[in-house]
Amino acid sequence: MIILVSALLILINSLAQILLKVGAVKGKKGKGIVSINLPIVTGYMFFLVSTVLSVYLLKFMALKNFTLIIALNYLGTLLFSYIFLKERFTRQKFIASLFIIAGVIIFNL
Repeated sequence: MIILVSALLILINSLAQILLKVGAVKGKKGKGIVSINLPIVTGYMFFLVSTVLSVYLLKFMALKNFTLIIALNYLGTLLFSYIFLKERFTRQKFIASLFIIAGVIIFNL
């Protein structure tokens, strides 16, 4: 159950970040300083759900393991931006991803 909730947390966090980016791009077309649109509201709602899931997970797992899950959010966001936003993998993104994976492995030793 903990693994399922952890995977759900990574999924929701990554989708929230993608939605915020989509909303920000849409908001640039608006005339106001602050733009509120459906992707932005949905993204913040996903962050609210991820906060609740984080509190739930922290009741059942050590903080050391929780930080590993949070680090994997960056990889999820990179993958989702490739799938949904058609962003390209660059050499810098690839190297950064390798550093994240290496950090997760080293931290877990």
